Amino acid sequence: MVAKVVVFVLSAAIVVSSGVAQDVVPLVLWHGIGGSCCDPHHLGQLIALIEKEVPGIYIHSISFGKNPTEDVFFSFYGLLSDQVSQVCDALANDTRLANGFNAMGFGQGGLFLRALVQRCGKVRVRNLISVGGPQQGSYGLPYCPGNNASLCRVVHHTVMKHGVYTPGVQKLITVAQYWQDPKYEEKYEKDCIFLPDLNQMNVTNPVYKERIVTLTNFVLVKLELDRVVNPTESEVYIEKEGEQKRAKSVESSLTSFSPIIHPHFS
Repeated sequence: MVAKVVVFVLSAAIVVSSGVAQDVVPLVLWHGIGGSCCDPHHLGQLIALIEKEVPGIYIHSISFGKNPTEDVFFSFYGLLSDQVSQVCDALANDTRLANGFNAMGFGQGGLFLRALVQRCGKVRVRNLISVGGPQQGSYGLPYCPGNNASLCRVVHHTVMKHGVYTPGVQKLITVAQYWQDPKYEEKYEKDCIFLPDLNQMNVTNPVYKERIVTLTNFVLVKLELDRVVNPTESEVYIEKEGEQKRAKSVESSLTSFSPIIHPHFS
């Protein structure tokens, strides 16, 4: 999987004019739930590999808090709209990104970067790659063993005790803000405070379309063995309904920017 991701990065990292490579485009990364910006065993390893393969590339890996532990914590907890707004300001203030950048998100980071494109007019994203991102939401709690097991237990207890679409849970738990329960579609559209807005379930926002179509490419990577996003079809804009699967038209859910969508399966 890492090899495929690197291929995607390399294909988008070099600006080519008249067949001649001229400038290396910076890269912004956003990790997934339970991850951190620079874990040497995960995203940090990928960063090192990209820097080796693309000499001179500048990589900005998004983080929250003062240390890796806090970064992991805020992947489970926090108001997503606030996080996207904070990232918007941080990237806009990074002078090395002033001429635009490519962006790659892993898991929920892929969804959050799409939110950045739609909501942040201060930055220019050239190409967006979402690896296993829950673009149509996720149903159920993520699989997160090991060091994150205790955080998962707290999230599970909170959701089960109070209900995923209650205001307190919506403002506290990140996964709740893109939780799409197929049995409660009306509550999802009415009470979920993040994803229905991005996917324009209730109100059409023409600015979202104007910003998303500025992307040169939007690459969606589906992870067939993913144990975090359920259903995995969400990662490539396919919605699962009961026992039926149907293609969810990007034209209907995200106002017609399908020509720049490139699904990939892994």
